[in-house]
Amino acid sequence: MKAVKIKSKIDGMFTWAILDNDGTQHEIHKSYDETYYADGLDLSHSDIRKLLTNARASASRKAREQAYKDCGLVKVKGALGGTYWE
Repeated sequence: MKAVKIKSKIDGMFTWAILDNDGTQHEIHKSYDETYYADGLDLSHSDIRKLLTNARASASRKAREQAYKDCGLVKVKGALGGTYWE
């Protein structure tokens, strides 16, 4: 399972959904007490938050790396195992 960004059916804005292993999408909703839930899934609030955090971090990393590439930088591995852009 992973979180994906989709277009909302209600207002056309972007929202998050969980893509199940069999390919079905379950839209994520926030309840009145600020907890997340997905229709048709038995996932806890913390499990959904982990999926969302992972998806947001991945999207942010990909955008940052694309910006570095657009500036002409190259990703290299250092001698001590670190990753650097030069």
